[in-house]
Amino acid sequence: MSAGAQPRPLALDPLLAGADPLIVEPRVPRAAGTPCVVELVRNSGFIRPNFAEPFFFLPPAGCPGPWAKVVLAVELSGPRPPDAPSANIEIRFDGALPGDPSPGSIFVGAPQEHDGVPVWRLERDVTDYAALFTRAQTAYLIASDDNSIYEDGYLPIGARAIKLLFYPASAQTPAPRVADAVYALPAQHWTDGTPRAAATLSLPRNIERAYLDVTAQALGAQRFWYGCVPQAMAAAYPTLRSKFALGDARARRRTLPQGCVGGSFREVEVRIDGQRAGLAPMFPWLPSNLHERHPGLLDGVAPSTQALNFLPFRVDLSPFAALLSDGTPHTIEAVVVASEPAGYAHVSAQLLLHLDRGSVQVTGGVVRNTLADQPARPQVTSTLAAADETVQGELATTARRHYVIEGVVRTSRGRLRHTVVQTQAFANRQILAVTGPDPDTLWFDDPYKHDYLQKIRLSSTVDRVSRSTRDGVAISEDREYFSYPLLLDYRHAGLLVPGEFGDTFLTSIVSARAHQARGLRATHVRPGIAPYRTQVSDAFDASQTWKPVDGQPAGRRTGWQSRRDYLFTDSYGSCYSATLATADGALVSRTRGTKCPGGRNALRWFARGDGAPDGLGWAPAN
Repeated sequence: MSAGAQPRPLALDPLLAGADPLIVEPRVPRAAGTPCVVELVRNSGFIRPNFAEPFFFLPPAGCPGPWAKVVLAVELSGPRPPDAPSANIEIRFDGALPGDPSPGSIFVGAPQEHDGVPVWRLERDVTDYAALFTRAQTAYLIASDDNSIYEDGYLPIGARAIKLLFYPASAQTPAPRVADAVYALPAQHWTDGTPRAAATLSLPRNIERAYLDVTAQALGAQRFWYGCVPQAMAAAYPTLRSKFALGDARARRRTLPQGCVGGSFREVEVRIDGQRAGLAPMFPWLPSNLHERHPGLLDGVAPSTQALNFLPFRVDLSPFAALLSDGTPHTIEAVVVASEPAGYAHVSAQLLLHLDRGSVQVTGGVVRNTLADQPARPQVTSTLAAADETVQGELATTARRHYVIEGVVRTSRGRLRHTVVQTQAFANRQILAVTGPDPDTLWFDDPYKHDYLQKIRLSSTVDRVSRSTRDGVAISEDREYFSYPLLLDYRHAGLLVPGEFGDTFLTSIVSARAHQARGLRATHVRPGIAPYRTQVSDAFDASQTWKPVDGQPAGRRTGWQSRRDYLFTDSYGSCYSATLATADGALVSRTRGTKCPGGRNALRWFARGDGAPDGLGWAPAN
């Protein structure tokens, strides 16, 4: 498409028209033609948490590639009971030649949290990982219980079908330029309190550009990391670990308090040979179970943002291309950093390499890296104070890092200079008002009053510009802004009766109100095409209050409602919008396409309507 050219008319894809009534995210738009289908798994039931099922993958017969598009389609059945532990489904491919590291995840998602749809279909565009699918290999389907505190996990979900759809290239939808090599950075077993994905790799010696797709999700008690308090605060005010606090530990077991410690700051550092090379945010994932005794407080039928399909964050490592090409093994890590030891989290990553096909060796190096000597330094301020059995005040945590990284790569086509300028900002304000005794002072069979109020106001943003020149002439510029806000109000009050073998809750009120969003604005500039602009706005709102009612074991719910709003647009004519609203646990309204021209959804075949990382391989080669 020439600069300034008008896009051709779009055809309505029936796959975008409105199946899956409780899902607002768009399915992946298709390329032209009939795909070759490789079925990876069919009718697999997970008999226990942390269950891994290996399967053998063969590239599609008669479809050698290059492919216009590769789509991963995952169908999960259930439903999962609301009081069962949450879980993630992972799909892992080897990601490298035989003998290299263990597999890394190409998909992390969750089963449905509502039985209104018997089968949930989740999709992901994995075209950028096409190099993974060119050889036979063993892969794995894994169901991982995301709360290791549970002793008796229950996971009655299943994978009805998991498929890869390979669309052959055509004149209408040509094969994009994708990474020439993809390597996995698998999640590591760690003993120092620092979750990470890491691998030591011997890489090609002709790397032009490099990217790392990072998936990082806090799990177990730490999945409420944005509500964690510093260790010192928990020691000074033990009632902050009240069993009425946020958390899904089995609160009836005396040894497991609610709440979490470790502070409320989380980020991911990417390191090469121990040197900081990039940053990624930790998405504040919002589970539906805020307390084990009252599951589903925010499961308002509408799944929250990224609750079903957890997208990776792409870190630009191109300034390090020459360093990675020097012929020596390099250790690459994605490491969770926090105010204090970060606790349980799952991290995996995929390294994508674009090679100089005209040479076997590139040269150059990193000429500037202001992130290298800039560790995370979150600032914590507190106005918490105690009076009698009440602790109240605010905890504020802020962090900001701005950096510039530049690197030079001498290739067969000229001298490349890659520059990444990024500002990553984090702010979290916790408002606390907690009444109750020190948990260690409780006596058996003696009831105690508790009232736990916590309000969370979190902002996490990334502002990034990546530029590349060849012999001084601009060949690409990507401007991207990411925003992950979370507002959460939580209150739980009542009586706790400690017992020798478990505690009894007499809740007088439990309530929650949440607003979560994921925003993305991007402008991509390439020679020969009009600037490509995209925007994603994905918002979730939910609330519920529960009180006991005499003669009604289920109690009474009020204000039980939720809403989800989704909008994707691009400057080439793609548009997708969807909303849904629920009340009292039932879907009450749903729209598709109302915010798009003509009231219909339409996505171009190359569009990433879900906001996934976009390599723009369909644009003219640089």
